[in-house]
Amino acid sequence: MPRDTTQRAIHRVRILKGLIEKLETGIQEKNYCVDLLNQSLAIQRALKSLDAHLLDQHLNSCVKSHMTKGKASEHLRDELLSIYQLARKNS
Repeated sequence: MPRDTTQRAIHRVRILKGLIEKLETGIQEKNYCVDLLNQSLAIQRALKSLDAHLLDQHLNSCVKSHMTKGKASEHLRDELLSIYQLARKNS
């Protein structure tokens, strides 16, 4: 993964850590349930954003490289299909 892409992914993970810590604190402090749910939903949106970033990077690097080198294999097809199926299951 290129350095700038790695840094963006790490930045998103750190944001997620902060959101999760805030949610944990809110639960411990018995904050209002709707506020906790909103925090949880924000975490889920941030995870989806990270997933999209990682998938975009994978498609633009690994998959693109294999396609241009004529190495598109059954393994690559199965990998992409698996990711697609997981994404559909989690949406």
